[in-house]
Amino acid sequence: SMVAKTNEWSNVESELLINSYVQGTLLKDTKVSEADMKKAFDENPAPYAQPEGVHVRHILIKLDQGASDADATKAKEQIEKIYADTTKPGADFGEIAKQTSQCPSAPKGGDLGFISKGQTVAPFEEAAWALKPNEISKPIQSQFGYHVIKMEERRAAQPASFETAKPQIEQQLMGQKQNEAIKAKIDALRSAAKVEIKI
Repeated sequence: SMVAKTNEWSNVESELLINSYVQGTLLKDTKVSEADMKKAFDENPAPYAQPEGVHVRHILIKLDQGASDADATKAKEQIEKIYADTTKPGADFGEIAKQTSQCPSAPKGGDLGFISKGQTVAPFEEAAWALKPNEISKPIQSQFGYHVIKMEERRAAQPASFETAKPQIEQQLMGQKQNEAIKAKIDALRSAAKVEIKI
């Protein structure tokens, strides 16, 4: 019998019970075979290939598109000073990024990880891909403002390999199997419930 839910807590509680039942009982025996994984990989290897990439850090001084001339001048002066600081002998680009960058990547020293072609706005991409490892770009402007970019390393494209794709495929197939198991259980409960109503 359904008990009227009197408060939020009983919702939370039933959620937790359902979750622990689902994880503990229903999905305990969900396994993905090597053969299943290999089949999934062979049918669609493309997503697991690694495109060519460059590992970059950057420092951003924001400039809104409708900014006044005064603001634009100020931002340009700021980025020029930052560029001068980052290119001094022994300068630590990551530290300067932490202190000056207005991008959410600032706490990580401006680190954006590896980017592949088509992932960033055009002016940024052009500048980033033109750099050599450990080289720093002159200030460039994008729709976000002014950037100084440091290229850490370049990575060649890697064809898809089953070995590197395995963890990802396993996760996806597990997710699918679990959803199927849950759906089957719900269907079974529904049909059982219908029987009770008839009586």
